[in-house]
Amino acid sequence: MYFRFKPISVLLPVLWLLVACGEETLYSKLSERDANDMVALLLSAGLSASKGTDQDDKYKVLVAKDSFAQAVNLLRLNGYPKQTYNTLGEVFAKEGFVSSPLEERARLNFALSQEIANTISNVDGVLLARVHLAVPPKDELTDEVSPASASVFIKHRADIDLSGSTGMIKNLVVNGIENLAYDDVTVAFFKSGGVNNIRTEAGVIREQASK
Repeated sequence: MYFRFKPISVLLPVLWLLVACGEETLYSKLSERDANDMVALLLSAGLSASKGTDQDDKYKVLVAKDSFAQAVNLLRLNGYPKQTYNTLGEVFAKEGFVSSPLEERARLNFALSQEIANTISNVDGVLLARVHLAVPPKDELTDEVSPASASVFIKHRADIDLSGSTGMIKNLVVNGIENLAYDDVTVAFFKSGGVNNIRTEAGVIREQASK
């Protein structure tokens, strides 16, 4: 009896289909940079992951079904997916109605806080940044302006010490907000429950899952 082997060109699509069926979408509607970073982190941890195209020029991250839970946990511990921030242009996009001065001031303060938080989030080690502003309105009778204040919340990787960056972060906020003094900015740092060694953490996750 003779066996006829099919050409490799015929078998490859079948193999690809089998592999694809073993993957699930972990996150979608991602920027290419975030998708690349997430896939790199997962691969560094020894987990099977790949990047795929999504709608509207966005990307998605796919992982093997048997490592879905581990992948979600590992990404969460390391601050992924990254928080998105609104730009000034997005906040002040015209929507066909006229805003009151109070609404315009609130939108401006929100837009500024988003811009500053976005800048801080790009500092190495920062996983999440939020800026809360208190900017009192100008007194219409006296033209006096009360001093503003700001508080900054920063969640960072556990293996990175950002305490020496307090002054730099305060300056970023002060330079972006009118009538804000350096001493009126409070910065609070919080360590993430993230990992110091990615491969070690992935091994622990798999070990726990097998019990």
